[in-house]
Amino acid sequence: MNRRQFMAASLALLASITVAPSESIASAFTVNNRLLRHGVTGQDVQLLQSRLRDMGFLHVNPTGFFGTLTHDAVIAFQRFRGLQVDGIVGNQTLQALRPQMVQWSRATLLLPRGTDVLLTEPLSGQSFRARRTGGVNHADMEPLTWNETDRFRRIYGGRWSWERKPMIITIRGWRLAGSINGMPHDYNTLNNGFPGHFCIHFLGSRTHVRDALGSNQEDRQHQAAVRIAAGYGP
Repeated sequence: MNRRQFMAASLALLASITVAPSESIASAFTVNNRLLRHGVTGQDVQLLQSRLRDMGFLHVNPTGFFGTLTHDAVIAFQRFRGLQVDGIVGNQTLQALRPQMVQWSRATLLLPRGTDVLLTEPLSGQSFRARRTGGVNHADMEPLTWNETDRFRRIYGGRWSWERKPMIITIRGWRLAGSINGMPHDYNTLNNGFPGHFCIHFLGSRTHVRDALGSNQEDRQHQAAVRIAAGYGP
């Protein structure tokens, strides 16, 4: 079974079930069951630093050393999310670092129009940046620049497609589980070489209210892809 067949099978299966968070995935930041705290080193620390940087709390490149800057970034993240503030990455902080599967009614508040985001395909690790430019039942998005459009196109193998893909959407303080399509359509507002916009769906989001593109209902493939994205660890 190739990757495309595997993804199709996964989408079909997950369209009808709810996936619970994976404890094994949530433990990916730990080595020998340790907590991450000031003074430790390792690949898990480097991954933590990447997450904190992408969410806007760390402003240096990942080094793999949990020093003062990382400690302060963890504290800032914990305060932002209303967690216990101790500068230590334990289970509560680990869970908050995971992709969160939130209802559209909440996602649209976390992602208001004009917000720039980092979108990452968890299977390949490829990413690009985009801006929310509209949308009522889901988020209408546009790549920020011509270069970001090229990065987006590479995720789809160099062609545009309506294929749904699981996506992790990173904004200030949050990593959200979502699903996108890769087809430019309808309006566009940015000078980016992308002739239209694309859509991000979240848990409970719906298609367009009225037009040939949708019928104001949940899209089963998008909802399944959201659940797949939520299963990828910190």
